[in-house]
Amino acid sequence: MHAALELNITKSDSENFNNIVGTYQEVRAYAQSLRDAVAFWYGGIAASILPVFYALLGASAWSLRRMQIGLRDRTFTNFGGNSAQMLVAAIAGTVISLFSGLFSSSGVSLSPLAWAFLAGYSSDSLFQVLDGILRIRSRSEPNPPAVPAQVGGA
Repeated sequence: MHAALELNITKSDSENFNNIVGTYQEVRAYAQSLRDAVAFWYGGIAASILPVFYALLGASAWSLRRMQIGLRDRTFTNFGGNSAQMLVAAIAGTVISLFSGLFSSSGVSLSPLAWAFLAGYSSDSLFQVLDGILRIRSRSEPNPPAVPAQVGGA
């Protein structure tokens, strides 16, 4: 391949150009198709998988923060029980990746990855927002859907 791209010094510039232009076009077409394939796969990963990982990262940050507060206050209770938080974070990250187009046109300055991190970090607030949406919607419908009861009798 190296010889196909070399110029022959005994030939004129136009002859050299005519000899190697086809090879350059093949190399360029291959490079463009490779660039498009890489952009496709990285775009797919960034749009669908990264929000889930960012939400899990947020849930992990929340768990570490809770552990730090527990160590500071010497209240060592239930440090290992965050599997529900991780599950909610994975679900929130998936939903954010599916609806990431809504965040770009709403005028909000946070990226979908930032939203996913925040949703993973504060899933309790996420549930409050969802419950509020369900309450507003149930007022306008003749047959309201069942809203989950709040834990702790509140």
